[in-house]
Amino acid sequence: MTDTNEATYVSMTWDYDGWKKIKFSINYEQKDWNHELMTKINQSSAQIYKKTACEEKPGGADKITISANLVPFFNDLEYFHHIHEADRVNKNQIGTLCGRYKVIVDKTQEKSIVNVEKTNENYFARIKVLNYS
Repeated sequence: MTDTNEATYVSMTWDYDGWKKIKFSINYEQKDWNHELMTKINQSSAQIYKKTACEEKPGGADKITISANLVPFFNDLEYFHHIHEADRVNKNQIGTLCGRYKVIVDKTQEKSIVNVEKTNENYFARIKVLNYS
């Protein structure tokens, strides 16, 4: 992961149980609420794109680094594609999200953290997932 001392990053939170605190007029489930995390990830990627727009290689995020405790959660996301261990080029990459983000597990990373990053850049967004064990 990028060195936070030299990096520019955005920090935000997402509450895993947040949908239970909002009154909806339709049936709403956890899988529906998980799309809100996808929105935060995509917004983070857009912010990275804005930061790199004038640089040699502009672009949004291409990698998500997650803490080990979030692996079961990511495995259940609708747009997550699991890569079987035998097919992995990077042993820490467990899959892809939305076909554009590599999902990497960092066992040393703080619990319940999602880092949205652009490879080899000093820009990333940190999303703290609340109420998920």
